[in-house]
Amino acid sequence: MEILARKKAENEKVSLLQCLDQMQARMDQLEQRMEQERTNVETMSQHGSNSRTQGLMKLMMRDSMKIKVSKSMLLQITIL
Repeated sequence: MEILARKKAENEKVSLLQCLDQMQARMDQLEQRMEQERTNVETMSQHGSNSRTQGLMKLMMRDSMKIKVSKSMLLQITIL
């Protein structure tokens, strides 16, 4: 019974790590896109405000850090 519970926990951990990897890949794509947008906005900033884009970039970076921290915390989990 304990062996099955341990195996289930290990499988769940692997699944969570895969999910975090997918989210990190998505965040990396979004960060890259935001960097391209930032470059475009800087070029066009002489024609108007870019505060909305800057706000979005801050949110993206904050979310990216949360994912990185979550993954490192999950990697530290040891299954008893």
